[in-house]
Amino acid sequence: MKEQEFRRQIENTYQELLSGKKLEAIKSNLKAIGVSNRKANEILKGAEDLVTSRYGQGIMNHLEKGTLDDNMKTYEIINSEVFQKIKNKQLGYLIYNAEVQVKIKVRENLSNEEIVNVVGTKFITKDQIVKMANNERNDIVKKIKAEKFSYLIIGFLSLLMGVALILFSIKNAGGRLKIGALPIILGISMIGKGLSMKTDLFD
Repeated sequence: MKEQEFRRQIENTYQELLSGKKLEAIKSNLKAIGVSNRKANEILKGAEDLVTSRYGQGIMNHLEKGTLDDNMKTYEIINSEVFQKIKNKQLGYLIYNAEVQVKIKVRENLSNEEIVNVVGTKFITKDQIVKMANNERNDIVKKIKAEKFSYLIIGFLSLLMGVALILFSIKNAGGRLKIGALPIILGISMIGKGLSMKTDLFD
């Protein structure tokens, strides 16, 4: 299929989608004029992209404000399957943005109720927001605990190394005790840093 014909079929399919025509009927019509399954899927994808370009932002705005149901007449012309795809895609964007916002507010140490008030519940439930916030807190605490454990292990191993070096120096004539001082100082520093890390940030 030549590029010009391909684009013409995309435009035709776009118009059919806006007339509410079923996807299977559109595919059957394309097949009837000799379009392969692969090319038919490409044409449908191009047409769906045009519908999304025209209506996607409006659907997202209504989802965000909780006014989609009141404005469904605007979108009744769109093929129902394509409309649902667009709606789900825009909702996914909004939920992703909500997750980012929740993470920021958790790090600002806001309570669940405060986070719910900031994010709002027009397109997402309170339970979903609370779950996001609690998951983020759990992830933060896990990371801190892992980091704390690493500091303590490294510090303990450094202490052992320093003691071993000192013992080795004592056993050997002319050995210098200061050889083991650096690992011991480092070990104490690492252990101190590990012990000072708080893991009860959200209690």
